[in-house]
Amino acid sequence: MAATTEGAQAGEDRTVDGLAPAERTGALERALSDLILPMSIQPRQSTFTGRVRRQWVEDLALVDCRAAAFSGRRRRPSSDLDSADFVSIVLSAAGYEDVRDCQATHRLAPGTGAIIGEDAHFEFDVPVPYRKRILLVPTQALRDFGVGTVGDRTMLLSPQDACVALLGRYLESLSIMLPAMPPAGVTAARNAALQLVVGAIGEAEGRRSDVASVSYAPALRTAMDRWIDEHVGDADLSPDVVAAAHAVSTRTVHRLFASAGETFGETVRARRLARARDALLSTDLSVAAIAARWGFADASHLSRMFRQTYGQSPSAYRRQPK
Repeated sequence: MAATTEGAQAGEDRTVDGLAPAERTGALERALSDLILPMSIQPRQSTFTGRVRRQWVEDLALVDCRAAAFSGRRRRPSSDLDSADFVSIVLSAAGYEDVRDCQATHRLAPGTGAIIGEDAHFEFDVPVPYRKRILLVPTQALRDFGVGTVGDRTMLLSPQDACVALLGRYLESLSIMLPAMPPAGVTAARNAALQLVVGAIGEAEGRRSDVASVSYAPALRTAMDRWIDEHVGDADLSPDVVAAAHAVSTRTVHRLFASAGETFGETVRARRLARARDALLSTDLSVAAIAARWGFADASHLSRMFRQTYGQSPSAYRRQPK
């Protein structure tokens, strides 16, 4: 399957979990080779499981992969990715794998990763159940951003590097949001991802990156929005907490929201009120319990904010015909 420029796709999803044990090795090998890179594998046990899902972000391929213990090696190209050379950005999410190239063995533990060049030959060993996310980037796309070929190198990515940490959060958010994105959104997402990849490569080569710069602002805001959605009920949610979670200054958080004509407080309040409104219609929780669940000081605080926004009290909203 060739890359698309028509926006987001539903994604290609393959799993071996329901197959007979004798069929699983070949099926996972084909899935990995077709959707990531050509490779040969050998499972550690016949009942192993595995799933590979690929989504296109224009010419970038975003792959989510999980599998039980197995080992393998890269083969020469023979898949549908033959038409272009791809640099692989590998980010470990759970478990770990050992990647061996001609120079060393690299352990990819959660939060770490690697940049694997388009010409790199490597072997890998996954001794435990493992989850990772991979972004396949055409070398031409990197050249368009002024980055030379990676070649046969394997470069480690440290979670202490700002662009690496942000790239991991951004790709996690993008994996979830991509199917619903319009074409213009996919283009913006693609460019933001590439900016972060370029920054991560620079960090791997010893150059520091400023994730608060204009180049990284769209990806940083996307990652923050997703993080806020996941923590919107936390009583201590604040610009300081969000800044610390994304390795930037509190001033950067305020600046990102201000650039969109918003404030951090307004954004969080609107999301909390939306969650509270949904809870009024979908649960039997009291107004006080809903207030506590979604970060309001008490029932009267929620009632006051709710009336200002929706023109009626929470109780009146709940009583209206559904």
